[in-house]
Amino acid sequence: SSASAFRTPLGDVPTDAATTAAFLATPGVAVVDAAHAREHCLEVEFPFIQRALPGCAIVPLLCGRGSDDVVAAVAELGPSTAGQIEAHLESATPRGKGTWWNRSDTKWVAEALFAAGVLTTAHRVGFARHYDLVERVLPADVLARDIDDAEAVRELVLRAATAMGVATEADLRDYFRLPAAESRLAVEALVDRGRLLPVHSEAFRAAAFLHADARRPRRVEGRALLSPFDPLVFERARTESLFGFHYRIEIYTPKHKRRHGYYVLPFLLNEALVARVDLKADREASVLRAHAAFAEESAPPETATELATELELLASWLGLESIEVGHSGDLAPALRRAVG
Repeated sequence: SSASAFRTPLGDVPTDAATTAAFLATPGVAVVDAAHAREHCLEVEFPFIQRALPGCAIVPLLCGRGSDDVVAAVAELGPSTAGQIEAHLESATPRGKGTWWNRSDTKWVAEALFAAGVLTTAHRVGFARHYDLVERVLPADVLARDIDDAEAVRELVLRAATAMGVATEADLRDYFRLPAAESRLAVEALVDRGRLLPVHSEAFRAAAFLHADARRPRRVEGRALLSPFDPLVFERARTESLFGFHYRIEIYTPKHKRRHGYYVLPFLLNEALVARVDLKADREASVLRAHAAFAEESAPPETATELATELELLASWLGLESIEVGHSGDLAPALRRAVG
């Protein structure tokens, strides 16, 4: 896969295929759900997703209304945004205003074809997806795999279990946006085969499961600032059940109603989510600004020091020269001292 970049308030963060795999798969039907699963899958997962999520019901409806034209345009252009596809189609067949080829129509067709596995993402520039024919992006042996529907769902459930650890059936289903009925049957079959183990967890009211080959470390050590879209916090209800950590993205919340800030990243320290910090990369001043910092009730004494170290790593990664901590939040004073 080609290199890409995620655009955030912290700036464009470049990622190569290996980095993307680490973030999205270590733990990755409506157009949005099928597209979400394909956007976040690895090459080896594509055949299973292609069978388990065979695309959108609207794709056949688009035949004769633009899907063939979009595929032909991408075949000729190579990796292309929806806007580039639209411009190509307009130049090839000039049309007046109010016709099928306006930007939203082109994007809908491209996304439907993406959800159906006809197109895929060659790369991204910022938020703009560059579509290409799936056979030009994925290896032939991946596309040639013959998998039945039930096997595909079981494999995706197992991959979800590998990534998530202890999880309910709903958690496992949500990881790849699987259909509910098929997911339940897959979980039952995997339990019967000994691939999933039923477990009891006080974190969940529903029955929970664990991959039979899951490691059970005595202790987990490490630290990380988590993106709002990190698998650990992506499903907010699960995050709250596991960690007692209530988390919401507040970028669309009016400023006077925000509790923690605009672009708030949870801070993972060892086995707990212990703090959150509102960050912004000030490129002009070359400063990583921590507008606010909040500690959880269970945060250990070393939280500020550990968070400061992680902020230094992030600033270095983003090419920023310094860190400045604001005055909002109960952790801010200690974090300012730790940053120095």
